[in-house]
Amino acid sequence: MKVILDKKLINEKGLKDFDLDPVNKDLVAVGKKLYFVSQDLEGKVIIKELGGKLKNIEGVKFIKEENQLFVSNSFLVLTMYGEIFKYYDRKHKASKTVFSMERTPDYINFTTNGKIIYLMDDTLYSYNPNSEINIKKPVINKNNENRGKYKIYVNGENIVLKHRALHSQENTISIFDEKLEEIFNIKTVKNHIYSSISELQYIAGTEDGEVEIWDVITKELYNSVKISDYRISYIEKTKENYLLGLSSGELIITDEKFRIEKKLNLHKGDILKIKANDERIFTLGMDYNILSLKILKNEETDIERRGFMQEYNINDEYFEFFTYERIEAVRNFIRELKIKNISYNPKENLIFKVFSEPLSEQKICIPVKEPYTQGNTATGLALEMEKNSWTDPELNNSLRNILKLLYKTYMGTSKDLNYIREDIEKHIFNILPPDKIFKYWQKNGVLLLNTVLTIAETKAADHSKFWTPFTQELLEFISEKNKNITYFLWGKDVQAFEKNIKSGEIIKHNHPSVWGNPENEKDFLNSSSFEKTKGIINWLGCETERKTTLF
Repeated sequence: MKVILDKKLINEKGLKDFDLDPVNKDLVAVGKKLYFVSQDLEGKVIIKELGGKLKNIEGVKFIKEENQLFVSNSFLVLTMYGEIFKYYDRKHKASKTVFSMERTPDYINFTTNGKIIYLMDDTLYSYNPNSEINIKKPVINKNNENRGKYKIYVNGENIVLKHRALHSQENTISIFDEKLEEIFNIKTVKNHIYSSISELQYIAGTEDGEVEIWDVITKELYNSVKISDYRISYIEKTKENYLLGLSSGELIITDEKFRIEKKLNLHKGDILKIKANDERIFTLGMDYNILSLKILKNEETDIERRGFMQEYNINDEYFEFFTYERIEAVRNFIRELKIKNISYNPKENLIFKVFSEPLSEQKICIPVKEPYTQGNTATGLALEMEKNSWTDPELNNSLRNILKLLYKTYMGTSKDLNYIREDIEKHIFNILPPDKIFKYWQKNGVLLLNTVLTIAETKAADHSKFWTPFTQELLEFISEKNKNITYFLWGKDVQAFEKNIKSGEIIKHNHPSVWGNPENEKDFLNSSSFEKTKGIINWLGCETERKTTLF
């Protein structure tokens, strides 16, 4: 399944539940009020609130009317006091009370066909508000052997009762139909955080991130799949996929065999509910956000890729590399940073600046470990600093030593930095300033690549786990598509990527920040990088004339 995060539909403190109108595909959310959420033809979100006497709502569910085959646009809402009201459609403000008791049941929910399921006084009830027939089933025997904690899940027309006895790790899972006839009963030491029924399968998400699949007929566990290190807080089944919500706020999409297809970081804290139709997936998180994700058809994925590349000004020659799966991983990574309020460099619009020029025109690739961490220093081009003079005191050692090596390359001698700066001022050594030279390099075929494209402002190399595989695959792609690039591998960090370079010349030396030993041939100031390539790149960006002094 291919999906993109479309938009945030609603954020209201206290949101508890939502359901989808099967008739017009609008959404009803509940919390402090009742919210009707829809979109106009232009995609603008429209929210209508219904307050009045109906407040502090715990749950909502669209139901089948009596003698109907399909779910209608009638729905039930549950208040925190155990009262249940019925709404016949979204235009009616008035509602009908279908359930109310003097005291609140321990647990209460409702089936798709409108039966009210509740637990009170150690007895499970199934109440039909139309016929007023109330079926009951005691869940505690006379010897009090079953005392403990109970939890109820309602899936369609089935009821799952989870029980953990006092002072025990053992759980008893029972499944009943709406008439409270038991159809399944097992015992397990695994704590089932969320339970679901799919055809003849009982599917449970555990607190340690596993999915257990039980056969309802044989009552046997026939598969257990490790999905995550976080507990599974919700499970939803579509025609071809499972949608798993995690306590981390992550949505995991799997195929029918629970093989992971996609991971999306969406919320802060537990995903409380997931619903889906043929066009969209909706999620509710503990952060009180209801998000809408669009399910893409095959022909729509290329459109999304093109949109991504236009958004970040990525040259078309990288289209093959930026697959739909890859851009979604990037979007999800950036989204997670925003969710966690992590400040990073460079700014989002500059992350892919290095890819703005055609790949076929690249001559040199200079991979660097990561962007600058300080403030807004990082520009999206490796090494670049927006300083208009080589005398700027904030220039780092790497840039100073690059300047020294350029001077040595073009002037034929090594000099102290102060002498080089004097030669620049006297126009003996002509070179573009730092804020212009790297832009010149980029325009003339130099790929200034940060191998880690973003970095947290407060922690170096914080993002390498995500970006390293990206860069490995990128270098393989680049070196296969353009076999004439020369790579400057300065330092051990970037030399680790040598195995990913499939063609082209490689020049290796120490990092520009590591220098000072002229006896070491790998010392940066002994580097042949600029000398070997000055025939194809004018590294100075302008002409340098040697001036001879007469004595």
